[in-house]
Parts: sequence; structure tokens; C-alpha cells
Amino acid sequence: MVNFHGASLPRGLERTYPNLMTTEAIRGAEAFGQQPACDRAPSHNATVPFTRNLVGSMDYTPVTFSNKIRQGVEALNITTYGHQLALSVVFESGVQNFADRYESYQALPQGPKEFLKEIPAAWDETRLISGYPGDHVIMARRKGDTWYIGGINGKNENRLFTFELPFIEANKEIDFITDGKDRIYFNEESQITGTSFTVNALPYGGFVAKIKL
Repeated sequence: MVNFHGASLPRGLERTYPNLMTTEAIRGAEAFGQQPACDRAPSHNATVPFTRNLVGSMDYTPVTFSNKIRQGVEALNITTYGHQLALSVVFESGVQNFADRYESYQALPQGPKEFLKEIPAAWDETRLISGYPGDHVIMARRKGDTWYIGGINGKNENRLFTFELPFIEANKEIDFITDGKDRIYFNEESQITGTSFTVNALPYGGFVAKIKL
């Protein structure tokens, strides 16, 4: 399997060479070694699903919870843990390289840790639920009989996201992992499918959900 880094935009080579899994071609997590770049990350993350990731699989090396340290200088990661968890769904890559330290993943609560263990890299169906470049993204992806939903807030303000999933029948239980009391905490809850869902997101926050049909 091939993963091109330091490469230009994918041009459809995977149609001829199906062992080409993904391509970098993005200012991803490794670009956030300085504070000005980290400060732009939330709006950048809410933009690339509408631009770069439309072209093809994108190895952003996402889902990084810790601060960035480059040449001894630390830059603060201003996105919430819920935002970072959601990138596992919002971003598509044939090989999804989670790029934080081993200790960061081991320290996660059981719910988020199990979510990352089970998240697929290949999808059978994708639907954009809501979004606008730089503002927010809510994406739904299906693997087999399970839907995964990821949403991120690109703005520095509390948001109340209300959205519908009309392709899922009513009276199904859907499990959410959302922002907790501040950026490093999670909240886990369940809702029953019906007409709509409402999720609170912190500034630069996010959420994930999972439902088995």
C-alpha cells in the first residue's frame, strides 16, 4: 500500500493503482508547529472538507490532542478534544494516520478510545449533513450497517447545532460523544432518532456519534 507525502494533489491515480491509499498534499497537523498556524487550525479544518478532501483521500495526520512542540517551542492546540475526535470522521483517508503520542491516546476515557479503535478507514456511503467553509462541518459516513457522524465548529463561540438524519429510521438509539465542561473533557450521552438532534459545541469544539442500523 502506498501513501504519498510531500506530494501534489491526487489526480486519480488510484483508479489505475488501487494500492494507492492516500496522499498528503495538505497543510495538516505537522504544519501547526507555531502558534499563528495553530490559531488558524479550526477554520482550516472546517474548510478542507469542501476543498482539498473533495479531490481525493487526504492524509492530514489528524486527531492530535496534545500541544505542538517544534524545536523546543510549544504551540497551544486551541481545538477541543471533541473537535479532534471528530476529525476521524470529517476527514477521509484510505489510511488514517492518527499522529499524536501513544500516551495521549492511552489517557483518553474509554468511550473516545473505543470510538477510535473501531472507526473505519474505508466507507460505503458519505453524506454532508450541514456545513459552510470555515464555519462548521457535520458529516455522516456509513460502513456496513453502522453510521458515524462527526461535527466540528470552526468558530470561537459556543454553538448549538440542530440537524436531521432523514436516512435513519426513527426510534433508534444514537450514542454521542460531545464537548465536556472545557476543551479537554468529553461528555457521553444517548438520544433517540426522531425529527432532529441538538448538540452543544464549545468554541472550536466538536462531536461524534455512532448508530447501528
